[in-house]
Amino acid sequence: MSDIQLRLPSGEFVPLSSTATLTPVVSQSSIERQGGTLAVSVQANLPDGVDLGTAMARVDELAAQTLPDGMGIVYTGEAASLGDSQSGMYMVFGVAAIVVFLVLAAQFESIASAVVIMLTVPFGLAAALLAISITGGSLNYYSQIGLVLLIGVMAKNGILIVEFANQLREAGQDIDSAIRDALRLRIRPVMMTMVSTVFGGLPLVLSSGAGAEARVAVGWVIVGGLGFATVFTLFLTPVFYRWITVWGAEPGTSARRLHKERALLTAAE
Repeated sequence: MSDIQLRLPSGEFVPLSSTATLTPVVSQSSIERQGGTLAVSVQANLPDGVDLGTAMARVDELAAQTLPDGMGIVYTGEAASLGDSQSGMYMVFGVAAIVVFLVLAAQFESIASAVVIMLTVPFGLAAALLAISITGGSLNYYSQIGLVLLIGVMAKNGILIVEFANQLREAGQDIDSAIRDALRLRIRPVMMTMVSTVFGGLPLVLSSGAGAEARVAVGWVIVGGLGFATVFTLFLTPVFYRWITVWGAEPGTSARRLHKERALLTAAE
C-alpha cells in the first residue's frame, strides 16, 4: 500500500509512503452494538460442576471489580433466558401461594385454618433448597418447577391434619385433645403420601442420558424436599394450630348459623 501513487494538484505522482506512515494494526472485522452502545461479544463454555447461575454471579463479581465506569455486561442467549425465567418464576410462586390460600380459606370457611396450613409451606421450601444444596444441585428452571409442585403437596398434608382436628372440635373436643388425636390418627396417611411420592420420584433422581439434568433437578426437590417437609408438617402444624385457631371462629360456625337461619325461616312459614 505504501507504493500507491497519489496525484498532486501540479499533476505529479508521488508514492503514499512520502506523505503518510502506514502501521498494520489488528481490528474487528465488524462493529457490534447493544442498545445503541458499542459492544464486544464474549462466549464461554461452562466447566464441569458449574451451573449457569453460579457462573453468571461470578462474572458479575469480576465485572464490578475490573470494568471502568460506563461499561457493563449485557447477557444474551441462554443467560438472558435464565434471568427472565427467574423473575417470572417468583411471580408464579406468589400466584400459586395466593390461589392455594384462597381455596383453603373457602374450603374450611376459616382464614385461621388456611393460615395454619400455609405457614408450613416456607419451611418445606427451605427443606427443598437444603436438599438441592446437599446434593450439589442448583436453583434452576427445572428445580423451580418442582418447588411449585411442592407447595401443593405440602398443603395436602396439612389439610389431612387440620380438617380432622376441626371435625373433632365440632364433635365437642377441646383444641389440645383434637389436634393430638388428629395427628395420631392422620400420621399414617401423611406418611403413606410421603413414602409413595418419594419412591415415585426416585426414577427421576436416578435417570441418565439426554435431558437427565431436568429430571434430576425435579426429582431431588420431590424426594429430598418432601421428605424434610413432611417432618416439618408433623411438628409445626400442631403448634401453629394451637396458637392461631384460638383467635378464629369455632369450626362449623357458618354451617350452624346457616342451619339456624333455615330453621327460623321454616318456623316463620
